[in-house]
Amino acid sequence: MTVSDKMNMLMMGRSCVYLDLDNGVESAMIDCIRSGEYRGYGPFTGLPELHELIKEDLRIDTPSEVCVTDGAVQALHHVIGWFSRQGSKYTFLDSDPAWIHSRNFARDMKTKLVPGKITPADISEGCVVNLCSPQNPAGHVYTSEEKSQLSEQCRQVGAWLLCDDAYVMYEPEYGSDWTHVYNQNPERTIVAWSASKIGLAGVRVGAFVCHPDLMESLVFGRANALGSSILGQRAAIAALKSKDKWLSALRSQVQENIQYLVGRLGPLGVTITGHSNSVNVSLPAHRRAVDIAAQLEVRRFEVADGTKFYGMEGYDANYLRVAVSVPRSWLERFCTLFEELVSE
Repeated sequence: MTVSDKMNMLMMGRSCVYLDLDNGVESAMIDCIRSGEYRGYGPFTGLPELHELIKEDLRIDTPSEVCVTDGAVQALHHVIGWFSRQGSKYTFLDSDPAWIHSRNFARDMKTKLVPGKITPADISEGCVVNLCSPQNPAGHVYTSEEKSQLSEQCRQVGAWLLCDDAYVMYEPEYGSDWTHVYNQNPERTIVAWSASKIGLAGVRVGAFVCHPDLMESLVFGRANALGSSILGQRAAIAALKSKDKWLSALRSQVQENIQYLVGRLGPLGVTITGHSNSVNVSLPAHRRAVDIAAQLEVRRFEVADGTKFYGMEGYDANYLRVAVSVPRSWLERFCTLFEELVSE
């Protein structure tokens, strides 16, 4: 299937946001183009205004610095690579199953895998704890108390907490009184921030946040040594400045769409799990998710099946990963096709 063919599909397998948000992004990008600002390189670590908005978004109020990257994936690649280059002193600790790319970035490190949630008992000296909540793809959520316990264990034993915050705004606890676990142990916590889940996946804007004493060492050797897209940064600034206008509506629509899937597909005997803007749709034992995904692709729906993620031996990959931050009409069409395919 060609790239142009893909562009004509309903893309529901990559946790992108296709809902209309009142975020001023389009106007900000047009202004950036018309002004000619995009013609030059941006600041080495990104626009200062975006730095402050990212820290505000993450509720970080302890000493910290921000480095803007070309998406959160690049931030994770750079940070994990920094640990890898320190020799054999660090162990990458990850829950299982998991998004495969972080594991790939850590392939030169010792690796320890924990089925399901990571607990304080799993953390020892030299661990780099990869914390993603809601976790991708399993969907489990770490409560604020659980995060605090992990942070405290890292502090006590000399480990690091690496927060992959791509989905953090979909956590049930996320709200006005939510605060980031970074504030508990800033010297041993690094955060990867993403603009993708606020509707900006295609412009590739992310960042890593760390203690100022660490930034001097961590910032060099980045792939984006000349800075990141000014166009993307202006879009992210507009989105974050207008968050009060669209975040609540986005979270509500995502939850309503999850309930719609449960109502439509539950009678088929499938299970819907997850807390982010994508959910897992389990398949009956007699149907293979990889086959259903292929049949949906022929019908111009792109979803991910469980084999796209990494799991230890015995990992049950018989599910579809489906985005719910999409128009209801997409879900209606998806459910109709899914019902037909599963019933065949």
